[in-house]
Amino acid sequence: MKQDEEDRNRSKGYVVAAGCASLPVFYLLSIGPAAWLHDRSNRPVQAILELIYAPLTWLYEHDTAGTWFHLVLDQWVEWWTS
Repeated sequence: MKQDEEDRNRSKGYVVAAGCASLPVFYLLSIGPAAWLHDRSNRPVQAILELIYAPLTWLYEHDTAGTWFHLVLDQWVEWWTS
């Protein structure tokens, strides 16, 4: 009985760890839908989106053009906004 409870607790820990580890990936991928929403929203919503995605915007602006990050992000946002 005690072993089953320990296994369940360990399983919950793996789920929480996997969820936390996937958050940066979801954040990065969500810039495409956010760009789409930004193009179709009023100014208050745009300001909120700009604040949420300020770290990615900063990274994009300070990254060297032509790197994989620049190219992939360009393509991803272009796909969502066109």
